[in-house]
Amino acid sequence: MAVTLIVLTILTKGLLLSSGNVVNIMNQSFTLALVGIGISFVYSWGGMDFSIGPACGVAQLVCYAVVVKMGYSVLTGALAAIAVGIIATMIVGLATNYLHLQAFIVSLCVRSACAGIQVVGCNSLGRNVQVPYATFTAFSNNIIKIIVLIIFIVVGWYLFEKTSLGKEQKAIGGNPVTSVQSGIQLRKNVLLGHLLLGLSVGIASCFQMVRAGTITSQSGSGMEF
Repeated sequence: MAVTLIVLTILTKGLLLSSGNVVNIMNQSFTLALVGIGISFVYSWGGMDFSIGPACGVAQLVCYAVVVKMGYSVLTGALAAIAVGIIATMIVGLATNYLHLQAFIVSLCVRSACAGIQVVGCNSLGRNVQVPYATFTAFSNNIIKIIVLIIFIVVGWYLFEKTSLGKEQKAIGGNPVTSVQSGIQLRKNVLLGHLLLGLSVGIASCFQMVRAGTITSQSGSGMEF
């Protein structure tokens, strides 16, 4: 990757690493980076969650409705979006943990439910919902994005590499039976993984909503891949 970066920088005469291009790359990959950090705590123990794309779309709708339609603050809207993300991912975590259902099936069910809510919500608000840029300027501020991304990277790295949470999740991914026999709490780690994923989806949804400028029935689509 380093060699490729150097070659492309030389070929573009430094334009690849120009401030404008770097900002553009960051904006394009920002929300995926946030969700990628969160979902690492699910993939590490062999889990999966295909619901996060439509869940992100529903979170955007809820944030918009809370702020624009109901008149609450942007912070309240962001908290509502985070709550939606956590609820969607925790449903998957709880169903796989306590009902012993396959994560693949459960997450597809939650995905379908969220997709349906997206369609109904967008139709009731006017199909292509225009996001008032002036109201959500905080989510388009590049400085705030950089700070949030750095916090995610540092906290994610610390939790994954320096705490018992990350070590136990990696152990479960290596051998769940042996991990349980050695005293690791499987259910706690699975639920914490989904909780962190839901938190990252909720936060990412606010930034993606403002970057797209509109909310449609396809908002968040493909994020899970």
